Amino acid sequence: MAGIKQKIMGWISRSSYGNWFVHYLNLLAHDHNQREKKHITSRKEKIYFIIGYEDLQRSGWTVWERVVLYNCIYAADHGMIPVVDMRDHPSIYQEEKDFGKVNVWDTFYEQPAGVSLEEALASGNYVLADISHEWFTYIRMRKPNKINEEDYLRENFAKYIRLKPSIAKICEERLASIIPDKNPRSKLLGICIRGTDYKTFHHMKQPNVTDVMKEAVQVFHDYHCDYYFIATEDKSIFESVKTHLPNDKLLSYNAGTVDTTCGGLIGNHIREQTSAYNAGLDYITTLYILNRCSCLIGGLCGATIVAKYRKNPAYEYVNVIDKHASY
Repeated sequence: MAGIKQKIMGWISRSSYGNWFVHYLNLLAHDHNQREKKHITSRKEKIYFIIGYEDLQRSGWTVWERVVLYNCIYAADHGMIPVVDMRDHPSIYQEEKDFGKVNVWDTFYEQPAGVSLEEALASGNYVLADISHEWFTYIRMRKPNKINEEDYLRENFAKYIRLKPSIAKICEERLASIIPDKNPRSKLLGICIRGTDYKTFHHMKQPNVTDVMKEAVQVFHDYHCDYYFIATEDKSIFESVKTHLPNDKLLSYNAGTVDTTCGGLIGNHIREQTSAYNAGLDYITTLYILNRCSCLIGGLCGATIVAKYRKNPAYEYVNVIDKHASY
């Protein structure tokens, strides 16, 4: 990828933004086509598309889910069978001792096509997908009139991103444990606002807590909700939410556990506090409960981006607030 980046920078220096970006996308596609030609031994047999990611930002599940989702769509468009490799690509959900040994995706999720990494590699007929952030950008941009259409993504997410039944069962038990009356039919309004490293690393600017609370109170009333479910890692945001809403109507799971002064990447901080497995299961639990909410309000972030098409059928009410600015 270093060569690609050098070529891109050369185009930027002598082209308008639109022109160089087109060149950029075309180069990524060409580079990947060359990779396919190099690694495929027989086009008459099944070809496996092995998905990984160079996770330099110590990302959470919603990044990995999108990496897998968009690569699966790419694989299907090119007649290949997607297989996820989180064995040979480090993440915060893998202990160091398990690198190269345990495929963490298989711990929490089903393989998209029911084919194991071992089976795909043993076939000798596979493509190793580009693991760069540039490739992740390309596969999200390559079909702009379709690839980001919400119903299209909802259909493909349901097809490719599936929790293991044992993990879903744990999440359901955790949800039941936080509902005071244990009523599984309780109607929830999800509120998701990011903080901590979002403010440090120039991520998408989040909405003002007070403004979100005003909207939340109205939506709670209009849609006859029973409880608010608060999803935020940021302690200061969580404490602020509790001053605006009736506490006997607040539900949360592992929210507000990170002080805004911790500094650094949130993934690193979380792993200092708990095991890789617990970190993975805790975040999946939060995402699972957000998916069980009937309504959703929040700032633009990975969790809310994915939530909009994870939810199937769609939310009764959803407002993901894009401030069109970064910190």
